[in-house]
Amino acid sequence: MVTENQMFIAVNNLARGLTYADALRSSRAYTEKCCKLAAGRLFSGARFRAAIQRYANGLFDGTRDESRIAEQLALIRQGTAHISKLRAALHSVWVAFNGGVEMTAVELASLRGGIKVKKRKARIRTAEALTPQIQAELHRLREMAKAIKPGDIGGMATARLAEELITPPEDGRTRVQVMRLGLERDGLIGANPAALHLHKHEYRPPFEHLPIVVQKLLLGKSLELVNLKRIEDGLPALQELPIEIAAELVTPDAIDTEPCVAIESTNDEGK
Repeated sequence: MVTENQMFIAVNNLARGLTYADALRSSRAYTEKCCKLAAGRLFSGARFRAAIQRYANGLFDGTRDESRIAEQLALIRQGTAHISKLRAALHSVWVAFNGGVEMTAVELASLRGGIKVKKRKARIRTAEALTPQIQAELHRLREMAKAIKPGDIGGMATARLAEELITPPEDGRTRVQVMRLGLERDGLIGANPAALHLHKHEYRPPFEHLPIVVQKLLLGKSLELVNLKRIEDGLPALQELPIEIAAELVTPDAIDTEPCVAIESTNDEGK
């Protein structure tokens, strides 16, 4: 015999957004076969309809404003509508009781008790649906973010890493991870471009066939484009391109040689 408490658990989870079958499973009172084949029929029965009425009346017992959900409450208290309409009305009542906030997919998954979550479109919480406490916290975080300057986060992370390296953790695995982060920070290991081996035997730079002066002009234009992007990102301009970028654009002679004053005429080749 299903107890009133088990029925309340099923109705409560149905109101929060679970399916008929998952709501019955959460009560731990029905077999899996019953949950799969007869969930909708059970909720349509007189006992569950009465339990839904008691649940809704318990949430809105006359001490709360019922103007926004008066139609849904009337539908539930009448008790003769189709179960799908009752379920939608019950969910609206629960959301109104919860301050207009829907449950997230993670919260619903916890109600299912480990049942596999079906992928659904994420619900977007509008600013109007958030509680005043959450809105105040968001405002505080936004103001804090405005005060953070470029490089602050990286600087703080570097300082904390230095503290961990000065006093290493006792756990060996954690200690190795901290040391690895330090090596990656200085480009000694990992995918840091400064640590890459630059020479490539089979690769030919795209401007290798051009005269040195033209290569230098292209190098200067590349530096200008890089600085425009850095200024947009709030970073200081560079005086010269990093060696790993310049090596991809021009030949080594274009980087190391002094600027040419003039280009010799091709007609001199026959002299």
